[in-house]
Amino acid sequence: MSHLKVTFGVILGLTLASCENNAPTADTDAAAEQASAITLVGVSDARKLLTEDKDTILLDVRTPKEFGSEHLAGAENIDFKNDDFIEKISQLDKSKHYVVYCGSGKRSGKAAAKMDELGFAKITDVDGGINAWNEAKLPVVK
Repeated sequence: MSHLKVTFGVILGLTLASCENNAPTADTDAAAEQASAITLVGVSDARKLLTEDKDTILLDVRTPKEFGSEHLAGAENIDFKNDDFIEKISQLDKSKHYVVYCGSGKRSGKAAAKMDELGFAKITDVDGGINAWNEAKLPVVK
């Protein structure tokens, strides 16, 4: 009888463990729904990406004055600090891949988060922004 109880206990335990591991949870479903489209990359990876993928759109979210002093070649300027930032990025094609940068990475991180909230499919945020780009002695337009 004791052997039967042990066997039954093992089978019951395995069955319950199996059910727990296979059942989707609310946390899993919520995490899947909130998957971010943002990837943070360093400047060397960003440069490689921009060189290899010509369909990528480069977005500088600094002020026009900052942009005018220097920027990355081919960048489009949409000022994160401007009141019309959301309106302007809402007009962009959300299915395209955007590489976003600013001076240090703070504004681009916030801009990328807004873009993610708006449903953009693929956003790459340049870690350290143009400051890190300059430190790596990569080319800029002056």
